[in-house]
Amino acid sequence: MIKTIVVALDGSSNSERAFDFACDLASRFDAALHIVHVVSQREVPEDMARMAEIEHLLPSRLKKSMEGVSADSDFGMVLRNVERQTDSWQILEKLGRNLLQSSLDDARERGVAEPVTALLRGEPAVELLDYIKSVKADTVVSGSRGLGSLRQLMVGSVSQKLAQHARCACIIVK
Repeated sequence: MIKTIVVALDGSSNSERAFDFACDLASRFDAALHIVHVVSQREVPEDMARMAEIEHLLPSRLKKSMEGVSADSDFGMVLRNVERQTDSWQILEKLGRNLLQSSLDDARERGVAEPVTALLRGEPAVELLDYIKSVKADTVVSGSRGLGSLRQLMVGSVSQKLAQHARCACIIVK
């Protein structure tokens, strides 16, 4: 019998279908549903960064610290790299929180009793496998292909790693 389901979300259309499937499964079996998003360190596309500024998803903290510092100086370049890296994490975490909140609301509307969300940080497959083990999940649901990079395609997708290493039933939704 299915008691605890973990569904991995990354915002892709396949992960949305996986979420739909997991909600249906949780409702049918009256199972606990854990909705998980992993923020991994990757460069945020410039248009997404601009959107985050327009939407005021993050403050412009280091702009004041850049005053009086030459952009061409080594220190100025370091400050800009730190700002870009910090902003990337903040943008991705904010988008992840928004994704989890809307998924939580959606799961409740579908009759899932007390869904749980988790925002994790790190390498997606490793973090998901640790989370699955920590909540003693008996089922994990993921999309067949997410928003990973070309590098991830060569190394192996998150869903493939989950299927190989998870010690529970693994459902990959296309």
